Amino acid sequence: MTSLTKIIPSLPEHALSPVIRVYVSAPRDTQVEVEIFQKEYYPRLAALCNGEGRELILIHLTLEDSPNPSPQVK
Repeated sequence: MTSLTKIIPSLPEHALSPVIRVYVSAPRDTQVEVEIFQKEYYPRLAALCNGEGRELILIHLTLEDSPNPSPQVK
């Protein structure tokens, strides 16, 4: 499996946090794309992070009719 430092070579090893947060901000009409990301890509990214001793956290900001987005953490 590929190392995170190979994917992001410009970051020095000490700059990588043990927790990697991915923020997804998507309106309701793109929910299908968000589900595809969660099913197809999130598990592979999480496995890559776990292999490096890090944790991947997905924070999905759903855009409702209100001005403040509501976060959903996976």
